[in-house]
Amino acid sequence: MVNSLKKDETMICTDFELCKKTPGCTRKCEIGKKHPGACKVNGKMARPDKMVRQKMRTNVVVVLACCGAATAIPPLGALALVDMFTANDEIDMLRFRLRLHQPLVLRTIVLESNMSHSGLPKPLHVRNALTADEIERFNVRLIQVPFTHEQLRRASCTNSAAGKCAWVLEMAQRRFVNRLMQEQIEEINRTRGLDNVLFHMSDLDELLDLEIVEEAARLGQIERCVCPLLRVYVYGEHCPSHYPDWSRSVLFRASSGWFEDMVRSKTLEGFQLRRLAGKGCSVLRRWSGWHFGYFMSSDKILRKLRAFAHAHDKYVFRAVNSSDPLSIIDHKAKSCIDIHGRKYGPSFTGFDGRLPPIPGWPKNPATPSDSTFSATALNRERERYNRELLKIGNVTKQGPTYAQAARQKMARIDAQLELLSIDINEELHRITGVRLW
Repeated sequence: MVNSLKKDETMICTDFELCKKTPGCTRKCEIGKKHPGACKVNGKMARPDKMVRQKMRTNVVVVLACCGAATAIPPLGALALVDMFTANDEIDMLRFRLRLHQPLVLRTIVLESNMSHSGLPKPLHVRNALTADEIERFNVRLIQVPFTHEQLRRASCTNSAAGKCAWVLEMAQRRFVNRLMQEQIEEINRTRGLDNVLFHMSDLDELLDLEIVEEAARLGQIERCVCPLLRVYVYGEHCPSHYPDWSRSVLFRASSGWFEDMVRSKTLEGFQLRRLAGKGCSVLRRWSGWHFGYFMSSDKILRKLRAFAHAHDKYVFRAVNSSDPLSIIDHKAKSCIDIHGRKYGPSFTGFDGRLPPIPGWPKNPATPSDSTFSATALNRERERYNRELLKIGNVTKQGPTYAQAARQKMARIDAQLELLSIDINEELHRITGVRLW
């Protein structure tokens, strides 16, 4: 990556990538451009007849001889996603997101900085954590967000205005995204075309339900820009937060001209790709993913609270400056109480009962787990959903009827009750040599 400064002191980052003309070529070139000279494979000049492409079902797989890995990208015309998000030290969630979004992703763009939003120096966690294999396999582009000396000066105040100062860098980062987004749209248009390409800008823990995104795109529900409605959980999947609604990320169709229209009407500096519901984007009124907030260990939560732009808010300040902040966070995670003091559960399931289709998401170790729920607690929760079956025709604002959502939640509880009964039966057999069935 090469950095240069323009007259306005904004640093522009230029990325390099492996040559895509010849599979196995080890030479690098600027994105969207060709490298000078011939391609080289295993140190030798490559001839055109050695270019290898394999097709597997709906994905084009380019075999890279230099490292034995394969990068699958959606073919031309198929729905493809450019996934862009900011990241800090939530590496476990980052790796889960890469796997979850991989089937649709054309390119993953990760933005991070060596300064926290509260103005404190920090390592480039993502750059230090991801391996070369992961960067290649998930087609990741790492972008270091630059800050000017003036922005850093304004963010470093410690007086009564510190709460406002803490937002200087976060706002600067989100505006930097607009310029980067414009460059990405132009580059993909040159190299691939924008047909059926969606851009997604979000925080790291705002995850998409790809099945719903594909269906919504097919039904014409993402014609220009939407804000996906996400199921919100805190600490773990047994702490569902039903209030407030969460639709803060942005998903837009690159070929629609929506982004260019926003730039023309508001300028690149005049808007953020965040919280645009009702301000340029409509809400996709169906459950379209998950917001997994604070799905990390208590010590990482504490570091996050001290570093992010809300660090000077009263509810955060009281928690992080207490005599034993880790114990407070552990208690909140165990009891499903968010940092604001709002209680969410515990519940075995929530919303429509749907969780990500692949396992392995991180969570706080203190948060309730499946084993926390006894058969009595599960049956009590099941009875609550059983009463919702009577609301046959009542449609929730997220799409399904109450009865449909209740049936899905009851199915999850029934599966857990069956597991509990099997465990009890096996434990009885271990102790007495007798099985009930």
